Amino acid sequence: MSDKVSRFRQDKLPKQVGEIARLRVKSGPDSGTSFVIKNLPITLGRGEENEVMLADLRTSRKHALLGKDPQGRWFVQDIGSPNKIECDGKVDKYFNLKHGSVFKLGETQIEFGFAELWADLQPKKAGAKQQNLPATVNPLTGLPFARNTGGAAAVPAIPSPPRVAAYTPPPAGAVRRSAGKSNGFEFSLGGGSDPNAAAKKRILVIVGAVVLGSAYTVIETSSVEFSLSPFKFVVKPKEAPKKEEKKGRSLASLLPPSVNSDRVNAADTLYKSGYREYREHNFLRAKTLFETVLQVDPAHVLAQTYLENTENQIREEVKFHLATARRDLNNGKYRSAKAHYEAVTRLLYRSQSAPEFVEAKDQLDSVTKKIKGGSS
Repeated sequence: MSDKVSRFRQDKLPKQVGEIARLRVKSGPDSGTSFVIKNLPITLGRGEENEVMLADLRTSRKHALLGKDPQGRWFVQDIGSPNKIECDGKVDKYFNLKHGSVFKLGETQIEFGFAELWADLQPKKAGAKQQNLPATVNPLTGLPFARNTGGAAAVPAIPSPPRVAAYTPPPAGAVRRSAGKSNGFEFSLGGGSDPNAAAKKRILVIVGAVVLGSAYTVIETSSVEFSLSPFKFVVKPKEAPKKEEKKGRSLASLLPPSVNSDRVNAADTLYKSGYREYREHNFLRAKTLFETVLQVDPAHVLAQTYLENTENQIREEVKFHLATARRDLNNGKYRSAKAHYEAVTRLLYRSQSAPEFVEAKDQLDSVTKKIKGGSS
């Protein structure tokens, strides 16, 4: 079992370290088995190269791919099987999964769930009360919802109206002239020898208090202008800001971005060629083709997966050829050692700074000289 998936022969299992999701086999030869997923993407099928290997002979050698799309949604995709995939009563090549989805490969029914919500999928005892679990995890992505740690939902505060300094009458007999602006009000106070100035000031204070206390919206929507000599009181409505006309949206703007079908077809054709080379163990050709697919379509999930697998296979072959070449060199089998060193240089011709390539190149020159000198 790979480091991406752990297999357990039981369906009731506590959450494991690093677990992000789980597959539980409900029916089929592997019934009762759980697969704990720790990393993505993974493949499912009856072949030994799969992260999830099934004993069902009705499944293909490589049947399906399980992963996430760019939006974070989980999916299961058929990768070339004749029987496709059945999910929720439908048969197709691609399905988005949510917590509790059940899909079928061959005769094997598999239930998908997230680690945080797996408890609500466990079989309930007869007569047990159904518990409503808090919705803390998104059933589509397996990620927790944002929580409000402050208790009650925060309500945006309503801005309080601006305060206007209270009017303080001047001392008796004093002559004071002032003018100013405050919160949209314009005012002027007259003084001098007018015998009715005090009465006018009292009237002004009363009128101002009525205006301020009657409606705060008057301040926001109007400007007030008044003076004592001559006495006047004018309310001027403010000009409402001009609203920008909303530009109409055509129905075409609501459609998803179009995909270039020619590029998709070209990427699929290259991928199929790379897959054939991969199955024939021509890993250098397969790597080149998978890299070309990703240049045409960077979101090609299968090409990304098989490119990683191809690079792993190349590393394994390099280890094998180096170990065999060293053994043959110690046993005096120089021609056999030379062939293995040449294989290493071919596999790593694009990584000539790698230590394995440097070793193979040096030993190849040495072995070639020994063969020319008459050694076998």
